Amino acid sequence: HDEIEDAYRSAEDTVRNTVDAFISNPRTNPQLNVGNVPLQLEIDIEAQRTMLEGLLRDWNTEIMALSAEGPHASAVVSAQSNLAKVVTFLVTINAALNQAVPSVSVTQSDISGYIVEIGAARTALNTSVSALTSAQTADRNAATALTSSERALALKKAGATPEDIEAQEAQIRVAEASLEDARAQLRKTIVSAPFTGTVTAVDAKVGSIVAGNTNA
Repeated sequence: HDEIEDAYRSAEDTVRNTVDAFISNPRTNPQLNVGNVPLQLEIDIEAQRTMLEGLLRDWNTEIMALSAEGPHASAVVSAQSNLAKVVTFLVTINAALNQAVPSVSVTQSDISGYIVEIGAARTALNTSVSALTSAQTADRNAATALTSSERALALKKAGATPEDIEAQEAQIRVAEASLEDARAQLRKTIVSAPFTGTVTAVDAKVGSIVAGNTNA
């Protein structure tokens, strides 16, 4: 739960504090103010900022509805998706800043400062992404451990006592002895010669008893 809230706060701070410092009317009618940038990048950034306003609002509502106990698996997936969208937003802004040309109201020093701030914001978001991934992995491991414990408990409750196990092992030993005896009897049914050759005649018939050293 804490990792999800931290992710939200990091995203909100990035958008509403870091980025909105150079966007006019960010929540209602975003207008980018970072000098002269390619028109398409400007349009994309302003459209993404509008989208993120709704995303942050819905994300906050989702977090407020979370219980302390969980489960939070779906909320973690949602947070990861939301962070990815904010990261994409920063990538687009960074591309615009790298192509920005100073204007009357925005100097090159301003642009360079924005680039540094966006870089720091991306680092903070990446930390949140890593924390969410770790939380997700820990949750899966805990679920697996719980399942294993439940299965072990079920087997224990089934009542397998040491005496039961010993009796079963005795049955296995009896079966192994029976198998070896059957194999020994099978070997006695095989007629073999101490040398290689071709069988030309068989005098003994099925069911006959043949004494040792008797020609068959």
